[in-house]
Amino acid sequence: MISHPPVFSSLLKRTDLDAFLIEVAVTETASMLASRLGPERVLLIRPGSDSLLALSVGHQLLKEHSEALDQSFLDRWACDESLQKYRSLAESEPFSPKRIALKIAAEPRYVDRLHKGIETIAARLANPEIVPINLPSVGLSQTRGAVAHCLWGNCFALVGKYGLKAPGEPAGGVIRIPGQINAQSEIQGLSHKFFMGRIPCSEEGADDVCLRMDLPRGAYDTALADDSRAALDYSDPADRPELFLCFGTQFESNMMNRERWVKKLKDPNVTLVVVDPIPDPFTEQHAELIIPSPPHAAAAKLYQNGEWRLTLSVPHKKASPDTRTDATIVYDVMALISKRLRESLESDSELMKDHNDLAPLVQSGYLQSRFEDTIFGGQLSRVEGEVSRGQLWSRVLDYFADGEGRMGAVYCRPEHESGAAITWAELVEQGSVVYGGVGTTRYLLNSEDPEHFPFADKFRNARKFQFFTPTSRDIELPTGILLNSGRSTLSDNMPRIRFAISTFNSGKATPILGLPEDNPVYVSIALGAKLGLKTGGFARVRNPELDTSLVFRVVVTERVKGDSVYINFHKTKAEMTEGQYLNKLTSHKGRCPYTAQSNFKLTVVELEAFEKNGEE
Repeated sequence: MISHPPVFSSLLKRTDLDAFLIEVAVTETASMLASRLGPERVLLIRPGSDSLLALSVGHQLLKEHSEALDQSFLDRWACDESLQKYRSLAESEPFSPKRIALKIAAEPRYVDRLHKGIETIAARLANPEIVPINLPSVGLSQTRGAVAHCLWGNCFALVGKYGLKAPGEPAGGVIRIPGQINAQSEIQGLSHKFFMGRIPCSEEGADDVCLRMDLPRGAYDTALADDSRAALDYSDPADRPELFLCFGTQFESNMMNRERWVKKLKDPNVTLVVVDPIPDPFTEQHAELIIPSPPHAAAAKLYQNGEWRLTLSVPHKKASPDTRTDATIVYDVMALISKRLRESLESDSELMKDHNDLAPLVQSGYLQSRFEDTIFGGQLSRVEGEVSRGQLWSRVLDYFADGEGRMGAVYCRPEHESGAAITWAELVEQGSVVYGGVGTTRYLLNSEDPEHFPFADKFRNARKFQFFTPTSRDIELPTGILLNSGRSTLSDNMPRIRFAISTFNSGKATPILGLPEDNPVYVSIALGAKLGLKTGGFARVRNPELDTSLVFRVVVTERVKGDSVYINFHKTKAEMTEGQYLNKLTSHKGRCPYTAQSNFKLTVVELEAFEKNGEE
């Protein structure tokens, strides 16, 4: 309801709505779904136990609905070795619905509801008339990364409901609903393990990317030799000068373990450069350079969401003549580097000698043609100061295409189901395009064609469906008091709900109108009684791993369950005036081993009553 109101509203309007919500708290979404379908449709579980629930549904399918297993799908398109490995784990007694319900129910009173819910979901999956669709939340990724996603995929594949039974007719599967921006998740995209298109950072991958970029072989040797780090580890101390170039502000606010990032960005060895239309106070105080870019309304942006839809946002405001978009700033900087290196080459200065890895690219004219304007002898046009988006789009299409010596066309190349590339003119004329044959050809379960394979790897080579088997660590339940955070307000206060729906997650463009005074810590009734916490009082929330703490106003509520607490992460006056930054409590260390997504929704904390202004 908060992150994507149009989709949720559409779902609630369906007369045939048949849904379960898996949650750790009674959010606004949970309340509305319960009022429509009944409270038994909201399955309240312990934080981080989503994977065990999915495994239990798989257990029930294998043990009680074996007749529903799609043997044709499994024999033709699934990897038997991975199936047997998964089956061996899921069929074992520890994952029976009864035992899992006892283990993961948010509180003892929800055990029976959860037990029945697991059995009902399995029965629905087994029903040949039912088309199951999973709508995973961003929050699911922020507990156990990809683990639960993969285990739900296993369940769908067991009954042959992972893909399309005919063009435009889903057999079942996952639909990722695009939500609002989430800086903590987006930063995970800065992977040091892959080139663009998920091409691995290996010797073979680097050679392939050199071909795609028209570079000589070996041009990425420096990158391969680099002792690279995950983006979240950039806050590690260093004994050398470092440059942080940030597109967007509130960087130090949005990163987990905020105090560590603040210390890092204030380090004398660090130079901070920020490109953004609305600099925040931290940026104004500590950045060496601030480059204003046009606001979103004055910049062309191309988005891709979870349904493979490309959407071109056309500027509807005139940008200031002294500003440039992020993309143009990057290309103009590279053009200036190219120009200076060319001049250095001509004058035989020391500058070129310091960059001998770039010397061949300067001598061949590569840097000039790639980045410099046509009026300076380059091949990248500028239109009213902006780099040509049409030319950049052509480069993207060429990079993803197949060619001599390349490992193949990259799976995500923007093209129609016919294989024809989606042109820039089409995007300008139509505004949005669903590409890649999604909904028509990809994942099509065509049993009539003996040569057909619905699944493929990143280079479009046919491959079998791989069942995922988690490790014991993947499904280990966290212990202690767990801090959860998110978009939900956990309230019925309509002004506060409207503010949560309308604001950005990270907050630099948050409207002042309706800005809450603070975000309280929501505590379950059982935990409140155990710790002596009362609504209206205050509590100190401490992360023992980081030895950091914050004081919050307390709300004891039925909407939070068990040994967990909840704090909304939207901007407040207390954040700006009192430094009540939620990420002072979250850690950058916990990661999904498969995606590097942080596990900050499983933060272990300690709580104690706190006296503030003479009140306890």
